[in-house]
Amino acid sequence: MKKQTRIAFDDDQFVLAPEQDLVDLMDRIEIAAKSDPAFVDFTAGNDLVSVLVCAGTRVVVTVQPERATEDARYLPLTAGPLDWDY
Repeated sequence: MKKQTRIAFDDDQFVLAPEQDLVDLMDRIEIAAKSDPAFVDFTAGNDLVSVLVCAGTRVVVTVQPERATEDARYLPLTAGPLDWDY
């Protein structure tokens, strides 16, 4: 199952591109937070995003499994054609 990674900077939330290296991004954020304010670049979807990070920037990273469609969670795994008796 694919995972979806979200990152929030002071309540602005982004979904990271699947090819984005999360460990590298977290290292760059940590370095920027310990120095003078600095821009940190990353890929969110098809967009290149730059965020100015300083010691006071609140960053939250969330990794979660990608959700199946809403309808699929109600069907048993062995569900075949749905027949209804009226």
